[in-house]
Amino acid sequence: MDFLILFVTGVFVSLINVVAGGASLISLPVLIFLGVPPLIANATNRVGIVSQNIFSVYGFHQKGINLIRFSLPLAGCGIVGAVIGARVAVDIPDHLFKSILGVVMVMIVVVMIYDPIDKIKQGDERLTGKYWIFSAITYFFIGVYAGFIQAGVGLLCITTNVLINKMDLVKANCVKVTVAFCYALTSIMVFVYYDMVWWSYGLALGAGTAVGGWFMSRYSVKKGHKWLKNMLLLVIVCMAIWLFI
Repeated sequence: MDFLILFVTGVFVSLINVVAGGASLISLPVLIFLGVPPLIANATNRVGIVSQNIFSVYGFHQKGINLIRFSLPLAGCGIVGAVIGARVAVDIPDHLFKSILGVVMVMIVVVMIYDPIDKIKQGDERLTGKYWIFSAITYFFIGVYAGFIQAGVGLLCITTNVLINKMDLVKANCVKVTVAFCYALTSIMVFVYYDMVWWSYGLALGAGTAVGGWFMSRYSVKKGHKWLKNMLLLVIVCMAIWLFI
């Protein structure tokens, strides 16, 4: 039953990324609800993220959207940060991690309600020169956060790509999944070294995120399903309260 719940959760969180992003704020608490210790859940959740983004990158490639030359150098900057963040996550006490996760969930809810991406004006793409440098610096710090907790990284990446580089949402999402894959793969290597991954749970979640990621990459234009976004916000708030309690 746990494996079935994780598979369905994996599919759901991947599809949620099309509408609102921040879906790890669902999968991570679900792992904790199923009895996985918080730090182990944080590490195990990366298996699903790696799986989702492998299939997402492949899906974008099939659609003819290929921004590897732009994405990989940014990912290289972020990987350094991801190692730092993951190493910090190894030693943090469980109760402190749960409290931090609860705070992060509330903050992400505020960002999702405000929805800054919709308020950014589109313009000509800015992919080189000082704008690339600004993006690289930003992705390093996002990498530190991604290595530590990962949840909400997609929102940060897309906001960076739209705000600094003036990408449309489809291209921004393509860059996001490429960089997020590198973040998750790097951090999971750190967690594997410290034997913090529950592989059976991670692979069940990963099977679901693979299915959802494949679908997501083909329907990656942001949809206006406000009821689904509102439901996601309600679920995240309830889970944040539970974590605090």
